[in-house]
Amino acid sequence: LALSEQGVEVFPRLETQITGPLLRLQRSTAPSPGPPRGRATFALPELDRLLGGGLTRQSSSVLAGSLGTGKTLLASSFALAGLRREESVLWLSFRETAEQLVEKVEPFGLGTAFREALAPGGRLRIQRWEPVELDPDQVVTELLRALAQTGAHRLIIDSMAELERAVVETSGAARAPNFH
Repeated sequence: LALSEQGVEVFPRLETQITGPLLRLQRSTAPSPGPPRGRATFALPELDRLLGGGLTRQSSSVLAGSLGTGKTLLASSFALAGLRREESVLWLSFRETAEQLVEKVEPFGLGTAFREALAPGGRLRIQRWEPVELDPDQVVTELLRALAQTGAHRLIIDSMAELERAVVETSGAARAPNFH
């Protein structure tokens, strides 16, 4: 539930949205040449070779590791590889702002490409939420809207732990398995 100048908006539980909005994502209003073919690469030849050509499309992959191990940098490579293939990318962030992400990838020579992708007309959209007192259903409702608007073929959530924590804090641990 959110109150704004437009009035009150109710955010349904994700579990009730699974069939509706997800099916509508296939009919996005965003211009798109259709679903990309092949695997989703990182444009890192050695890693892509280890992954059999990249990640399986239309699937979920989890990258886990301690702070500072390079998860965000690897996600940045994944995003930029999609952008080079003219795929739209949606990045859901709970920690870094767009500016902080650019600063983080700058030392690796990716800053310019990130800035260009974030500019008007670029194919990278960052949706940022403060990781404090999150309403997970509001986050997911806005995420589904953004996916439908952008027609994004790549989604990065950094990090799922923040969303899971919000589910547990607002609804209890029993809901967490159903939220995925």
